[in-house]
Amino acid sequence: MPDTMLRPCGCSGSAAGARRAPGAAVLTLLVPLAPLALLALLALTATPATARDQPYAGKRILWVDSYAPGFAWTDGILRGVRGVLADTGATVRIVHMDTKSDPSPEFAHRAGLRAKAELDAFRPHVVMASDDNAQRHFVVPFLRGGATPVVFCGVNWDASAYGYPASNVTGMVEVGLLREALELMRPFARGPRVAIIAADTESEHVNLDTYRARGLARGWVPFFLRTFDEFPAAFLRAQERADMVILGGNGGIAGWDDARAREFLAAHTAVPTGSLDAYLAPYSVFTFSKVPEEQGRWMAATALRLLDGEPPAAIPLAENRQVDLIVNLRLARAAGLVLPLALLRTATLIGQDAP
Repeated sequence: MPDTMLRPCGCSGSAAGARRAPGAAVLTLLVPLAPLALLALLALTATPATARDQPYAGKRILWVDSYAPGFAWTDGILRGVRGVLADTGATVRIVHMDTKSDPSPEFAHRAGLRAKAELDAFRPHVVMASDDNAQRHFVVPFLRGGATPVVFCGVNWDASAYGYPASNVTGMVEVGLLREALELMRPFARGPRVAIIAADTESEHVNLDTYRARGLARGWVPFFLRTFDEFPAAFLRAQERADMVILGGNGGIAGWDDARAREFLAAHTAVPTGSLDAYLAPYSVFTFSKVPEEQGRWMAATALRLLDGEPPAAIPLAENRQVDLIVNLRLARAAGLVLPLALLRTATLIGQDAP
């Protein structure tokens, strides 16, 4: 691997769930590539140990991720993966397709080809693949139905579109806890109308189509945004036309300005707002957060089962079950909501000290 640069892994977020032996090192080898994909080699090794201490020494796992470091969802999956694999002796190479920086199918296709080149060079024993673009542009064209075992996570709502489960593919399907979120928000809303604001990306359109197919989004008013400059006006229009607002993902909204968004919402939130991902909690009153670490842990633990020789076809598809309720008190005050103490006791509270 030419032109490598060695540095400590600098992934964002806490290392919750990660466990390493004293003196262990988690290092990342960064390899300069064309901007179609980012590549890292995660050497999950500790101080010299016996084969019994590192039962998967010599085993290679390729992880193809749809996005890139710094995206909260990817960083959470990484923490989950590291927590499971850190002391196993396995070597994990990561290809980040970086498809949020350019959502075009052409870019994703080229990133999939880069991942395929790394597959051929690395010759992994098991492949992990996270989120939809890694399935569409890598696993399906190059691996599905073959001899290499594959485990995925982060596929939204329904994996059958990719022909999963397959003889060599299993995984965890990502579902949003929307029904529970709406049930919690309705008592605080003036009526039943719902609007949704999200990035104008394929995955967000798929989410809305799935909500509709499950009978959860009939009559919803959608606002799909390409740039942050569209956000303030869209939010005000959403509140005029709906009694509750669901905030979808903002990854892919060009020029997203965190500070401006927070201040705008603190001044203009007038109805209950909700989201389904923890990184959106600063922007919504209620967040029913999926836990990316859960998906990373499940994917990594299943990869070890595959390394042990268990066939993918014997491992049923799973769905995420863990949820964190987050309440943004600053935005709740802005909307004039009076929240019962019983609810607040079950939630993680943010925004207590904000003006």
